[in-house]
This record gives sequence, C-alpha cells and structure tokens, in this order.
Amino acid sequence: MLALSVLDHSLIAPDSRDFKGATLWEFLDDYFPCSGIQTLVEVHREAKRLGLWAWVNRLHTVYAGSSWGFEFYGPTDALQDRMGHKDFCHDIDRFVRPEHGNTQHKWWRSLSRKNPVGSLHVGVSDGAPYHNMHFDTLNPAIGRLAFGLSETCNYSAVLVAAHNVDIHTDLALSAVSPFLFIESLNYVAKRPLEALRNSIALSSAAAAAPWQPVFQKFDDLTPIRSRLMDATTLISVLPDGYVRIKTEVAGELDTYQRGLNDALRAWTTAVEAQAARTAYFQNGTADARTDAKALADFHKKVNSSKGATSLSGFDMDRMIGFFDRLCSWSTTGANGQ
Repeated sequence: MLALSVLDHSLIAPDSRDFKGATLWEFLDDYFPCSGIQTLVEVHREAKRLGLWAWVNRLHTVYAGSSWGFEFYGPTDALQDRMGHKDFCHDIDRFVRPEHGNTQHKWWRSLSRKNPVGSLHVGVSDGAPYHNMHFDTLNPAIGRLAFGLSETCNYSAVLVAAHNVDIHTDLALSAVSPFLFIESLNYVAKRPLEALRNSIALSSAAAAAPWQPVFQKFDDLTPIRSRLMDATTLISVLPDGYVRIKTEVAGELDTYQRGLNDALRAWTTAVEAQAARTAYFQNGTADARTDAKALADFHKKVNSSKGATSLSGFDMDRMIGFFDRLCSWSTTGANGQ
C-alpha cells in the first residue's frame, strides 16, 4: 500500500511536500520518518482486525503526534455501512470536528478494548476528498446509546477529560479532578441501589418492607444523576470544560450530593435497626464481629461533614458484603424474623 501510494503520487510527505522522485526508497530516504513506518504497521494491524483495511485504496498522508494514523482514499458508502455496526459509535461531530481542523468528516470510535496501543478513531468523508483513521491512546467512549440516539457514543466524563489532557499538552492532570469527583459519587450511589434492588426482588413482601423507603431514596437520585451526567459529558468534551464544570453544574451537583448523603444515612439507620431486630451481631460468627466494625466505620463516615466523599471502595465492599449477609440472616438465620 505504501509503495502504490508513493508511486501513484497520492501520498504526500508529512510536511505536505509533493514527492517528485521515481522510487519508494527515494521517498523513504528523503521524506518519510521512521515514526511513519511504525504508524502504518500499527494502524494496518488494527484496521485489518476490524475489517477496515479492505477499503483503504491509497494513502494521502501519514502522521504521528498526540494521535497517529493516516488519511486515505476509499469507498465512502462501504465505510459508512461498516461504522453502523455495534463495535463503533458515532462521536458528537460539533465537538470533535474542531479537534480535527473542522474537516468535513463524520467521526466514529471503535469500542474494541483488545488493542493495548489505543483505539481507532475513524473519520468518514462527509464532503472531504479523503477519509481519516488514527489511534487515540485514550478512548473516552464506553458504549452506545447516549442522549436517546442509538449510534451515539456513551462517554465516561473522566475519560473524556483525560483524553483532553492527552491531546492538549498544556493541560494539567488536575483538569480531570472535577469529573473524577462526580464519577466517584456515582459509584457510591449505584452500589447500594443495586444491592437494595436485588434484596427486594429476592425477598418476601414482609422481608422487603424495611428496605423499600431506603431504596426509594436512592432511586429518586436516578433522574438527577442522568441530568447531571448529560450536562457533564457535554462539558467534558470541551477543552476548557474543566473550568466550566465548576460553575455550570454546581447547582445540580449540590442537589445530587445532598440527596446521596441523605440516602446513605437512611440506609445505615435501616441496617442498624434490622441488625438489632434480628440479633445479627449476637450470632457469634467471625463475620458478625467483622460486620459490626464495618458498620461502625461506615456510620461514622456517612454522618461526618464529608459524607459520601469520605467513603472508599473498601468501605463500600465491606458494607455491601455485610448487607447481603444481614438479608440472608434475616430470612434464614436462627433468629431471623
């Protein structure tokens, strides 16, 4: 492909000089860096694995930088059809196009996680004379179905912010922090919600009754979280998003955080009451002694001024494990009621 592109004069040098020589070796010696060869090798391997290489007819440019890949000529309709498969998602063009020189392309991201180098970002011509295919070392997309559109990328706000740091070398890693904070709140909110949902689904009406009001508190956060994440995702794709997020979602974030703290405290109180009602801590097991310590630590943290933000993954694991054992004891234990 490289030789054909050079000899057909479709490939220009990385500095946009037209090649006037007669042989591939003249081009490689005078115009083409070693990084270009490595770029071709890596992108070719991934494009072939994903079934895209067959539509690379000729190369236009090869480049390496914060992202690295090539521009190429090929059939637009066939490429567009391939992008419609579920292993690709459609980027939000109005945000992505400015990052790529506002060229006339529709941008798609590979959802494959199998390549340690990165993930392919494909620009299918939307009026441009050529297509684009390159690696991004950080892929901010985690799936499809965002904003009610079946093909649109569903982004992780943290990964989007990290991707911006990756491609904008003037940004500090601290630019990711506001997005990471929101993701950590989501983690803390989702764990009890799922545990409560599972317990209620597997329990009788009487056994589930103590947990219904607590489940409702967590479930009431779902629409708030959805609005917050939609807004956060849209902001995170902007180069100055790490600045704008501090003011543009402040009100929704405060509502979410206060509601989460209230739900966590209600869950802790309900667990304490259920443990006392069923004499769980008197069952004499090692788990019961460990769980008593876990509950005391959790109670202290969620009732502190920091609330949810003081919790670690270890705290959540211990509390969820205790909750599952408590629910089992309440149903089948010797003192269960």
